[in-house]
Amino acid sequence: MKIIHDPQQEFSAPSVIAAEACPAAGFRRRLLGLMFRKTFGAIDAMYFEHCRAIHTFFMRFPIDVLCIDSRNTVIDMRHSLAPGKYFVPKRAPGVIIELPPGTLRRNSVSVGGHIIFEIS
Repeated sequence: MKIIHDPQQEFSAPSVIAAEACPAAGFRRRLLGLMFRKTFGAIDAMYFEHCRAIHTFFMRFPIDVLCIDSRNTVIDMRHSLAPGKYFVPKRAPGVIIELPPGTLRRNSVSVGGHIIFEIS
């Protein structure tokens, strides 16, 4: 699944922030997420539906975190959340997306932007 950021600004084009996003579906995948991995591997994002907070305990690398509401609007985010940290968004999100560090800056993602999930 692709994840696309649409800044919804007149002179800004949409950009693909993840070409191979993986849902954290099922108990085991939600429990482990990216823990104990050395890299993201074959995927370039993991997303958690109905998730209120995330942590980076037992992770070996930092991640960018993107929080969106039920209308797919960016409501909060963190750049390069270090391993061993806990993050609770300011508002309850509908989905939390974990991305490689630098993804949000490289794609100029900001609060208020729109996220599109595209099945590939």
